Amino acid sequence: MRTVVVLMLLALVATGCSKKSEPIQTPTGTPTLTDSQTPTPTASTPTPSATPQPTVATTTITLKVVGGCRDCLFQAYTTVNGVTKPYGQGQGWLSAPPKWVVPTKFTHNMSFGYTDLPPDDINGNPTVVVVQYQGVAVGTVLTAVQAQTKKFGSWCWNGTTKKAFTIQVRAATIKVPNTDPTTSGVEPLKDQVLVYASPLIGNGGTFHSTFYGGLGISGTPECP
Repeated sequence: MRTVVVLMLLALVATGCSKKSEPIQTPTGTPTLTDSQTPTPTASTPTPSATPQPTVATTTITLKVVGGCRDCLFQAYTTVNGVTKPYGQGQGWLSAPPKWVVPTKFTHNMSFGYTDLPPDDINGNPTVVVVQYQGVAVGTVLTAVQAQTKKFGSWCWNGTTKKAFTIQVRAATIKVPNTDPTTSGVEPLKDQVLVYASPLIGNGGTFHSTFYGGLGISGTPECP
């Protein structure tokens, strides 16, 4: 019996000695983060601010009509890179003074067309505003009697650098020879509305021959 107990004790001791402690494995390599573990930036990347655009200088042009304007309409024209085009819509005088806001640099070589109840032509051509007569100082105020004696005039304005500019336009009815052969025999003279700046505001283009002080053109009043 004692021998059995001794053998059992020896067996237990042998079993315990055979179970050696295994070393703890240390993980190697770089840990991999899952999508859920990806760190989220706490601050957003600043958006570059837009470069401020330069302000375009503008001029407010107002036409003040004096004289015999009945139902007159004015159309402004600008010339940009040698091309003359209408600027905005035509504006009447009866409702309010015609007014346009134009880039200041485009006031140079502006021109103005004029229409009214008949007669509103110059020797059969649509009327344009005379802004300057040749040989007359800028700023001169002419009567209609004086203006109709001027042989050369221009519809191209020299322009301005001011923020606001008022052009006073005189519309005066005068008597001129009737050049229509179908009616000149019975009506040797006819009415013509002479439309010109008063005071004169300066020439930016070519002088053209007038018809008793008036200027008319069958197309666009182009300026160089």
